[in-house]
Amino acid sequence: MIFKKKSFWAIVIIIILIAVTGIYFSNKTAQPKYDLVKAEKGELIQEVSITGSVEAAKEIDLAFEKSGKITYLPVKVKDEVKKNQMLAQLSNADIAAQLEQARAGYDQARAQLKQYQASLASAEAKLREYQAGSTPEEIQLAETTVNNEEKDLSDAQNNLTNVKDQAKTALEEDYNNALYALSGAISTAESSLYTLTDIQFSYFHGYTPDSLSVADAKAQAVESLLGQTQAGRWNNDNLSSLSGGSKGMVNQAEKNQTQENIDQAITQTKQALNDLKSAFNSIPITSQLSSSDQTSIATEKSNLNTEISTVNSRKQAILVQKTTNQSNISTAEAAVTTAENALATAQDQLKIKQAGYTAEQIASQEALVQQAEANVDSQKSQIRSALANIRNYQAQIGKTILRSPIKGVITKIEADLGEIIPANSPIVTIISDAQYQIKADVPEVDIANIEINDIAQVTLDAYGSDLEFEAKVINIDPAETLIDNVPTYEVTFEFVESNNKIKPGMTANLDILTDKRDNVISLSQRSVLRKENKKIVRILEPDGINYKEVEVKTGLRGSNGQVEILEGVNPGDQIILSIREE
Repeated sequence: MIFKKKSFWAIVIIIILIAVTGIYFSNKTAQPKYDLVKAEKGELIQEVSITGSVEAAKEIDLAFEKSGKITYLPVKVKDEVKKNQMLAQLSNADIAAQLEQARAGYDQARAQLKQYQASLASAEAKLREYQAGSTPEEIQLAETTVNNEEKDLSDAQNNLTNVKDQAKTALEEDYNNALYALSGAISTAESSLYTLTDIQFSYFHGYTPDSLSVADAKAQAVESLLGQTQAGRWNNDNLSSLSGGSKGMVNQAEKNQTQENIDQAITQTKQALNDLKSAFNSIPITSQLSSSDQTSIATEKSNLNTEISTVNSRKQAILVQKTTNQSNISTAEAAVTTAENALATAQDQLKIKQAGYTAEQIASQEALVQQAEANVDSQKSQIRSALANIRNYQAQIGKTILRSPIKGVITKIEADLGEIIPANSPIVTIISDAQYQIKADVPEVDIANIEINDIAQVTLDAYGSDLEFEAKVINIDPAETLIDNVPTYEVTFEFVESNNKIKPGMTANLDILTDKRDNVISLSQRSVLRKENKKIVRILEPDGINYKEVEVKTGLRGSNGQVEILEGVNPGDQIILSIREE
């Protein structure tokens, strides 16, 4: 029979296989195909690539980025200097004081963070207790906590009282020192005024232009110091009878030693000292004056400068003390507030443990934990802000110090000690020990990434890309130059090692290493998408079909098209670069 033939069953089996295969492929849904990359940690490099020209080594003009008075100038022409050696410094006492205040603010912010972290830990512990319920031992512990918090609050309140007392005493001492300094300054000023009058009556009692100038300047000084107007030609007997002006204010402050009186006396005394100094400056130094009188004038100017400096330092001491007091009192007040809150929380916890916990109480404690977490996060932001403030003032101080970017010899110094110099004005000129340099114009979009001493890998067109040299940045011109309407800045490079193959006029290609991160996750920039003002990446799920969109925080952009991923991606994640439907 036909059913017993092998050929028949072979045909049946083939027909069945064809049918099954057709059904399978007809029911199979086309799946998307992904271009993937695995997230891994590695090295990320940022480079700036530019082209320049080799030149014979030239002198480098160094200038301050800001104006100021030169207070330190330890070098002279022909001195050999080392790399990073200090060449000059501007007055920076005001910035240094601001830096100290910023550091105090940073320390205070860190202390506050510790308090917030302690509060968070306490809130979390209490939440766990709420959720677990109370035992007799926990109730006893809560009672002990209340007692301890009461003691802590009492200690904090006593400390606040002590801090306020100490602050008051310290400030009163500064004001007393200031008043004592004012008294001495008035005595010096009166003595200087009498000397000025003696010189005036000896040489400038007439009505020549010089005499009139001296009389006018003296009149201003007398009005500020003793309160008498139009006294430019009074003699010492008449002047000795006056007691107004800054002298009167100092006397009033000595009788009624209020801070307001002393502050006014400081202001008026500074004015009087400066006016008297101006009066001495109005005296023309000519051969008409005897050598002893010329010496007297110089001595009185020096004395007045000393008193001005003393009065300024006393005023600054008062300002610093007020800032310190405010910081200390704020810290102590914060401790009291924290202790009060801790006591109130401990008392509430005791009541809850004694009465038991409800769902509403647990929810309320969860809210307190969230608030404590928010306080910690907010305070961390405050710390970052305070740290940025410190770095800002450190950067400003750095701008008051001129250092040599290279090893070389000083060929020119364009300033003197005590001179006030403008910003970007060449102060010191140095010639490098190097034989050749490279000058290159860097566009403004890249200049912010380049710093002094950055290393560049250099190839010369004359030798191709196989032969590399190394150079470092030694100068960045602060002035811009427009090239094809694009602002650029001239950057000077110095070859690290000399080589006979280097010739002037050669075209140089430079790759400057501006930043480098090790052991970081980086992805291709095309894998990072923008969606609703957020940066996201698509991470493939373990099933190999579905994916999730994750918000990420990016950092450094590398020169190879990669970007650093700071948050949102873990090593080993499969990242989707593109999706192809098949």
